Amino acid sequence: MTVKLLELRDRNTFIPVMAIRLSPRDPKELWLLARAGYGGTQLAQEQYVFLINLVDGPYDPFNHGSARTLRDAHVHLQEHFDAVPAGSVLDVEFLHGETPAAKSSEQLLEP
Repeated sequence: MTVKLLELRDRNTFIPVMAIRLSPRDPKELWLLARAGYGGTQLAQEQYVFLINLVDGPYDPFNHGSARTLRDAHVHLQEHFDAVPAGSVLDVEFLHGETPAAKSSEQLLEP
């Protein structure tokens, strides 16, 4: 991924934003982006850019409502971001000690 911080300006407007251009770094990321619907090639995936408002952006893990999966994964990533490898599986049930082992990637199930 390529990340850029930008300043959006308009009439009486200032919005700090983060732009993220999809660009998978390895086959796992390529597969995950394809699985999410962003195309099956790096060229196709690089056409997508996410724009996140840094003022109202998704930085608060408790802004996901009651969605335990997103909230708890967000909190875990805030606390352990550097320890989570790109393309890895983040299993919330395992993080809560509800299962003895983390789930495997669905990528391993495909032919």
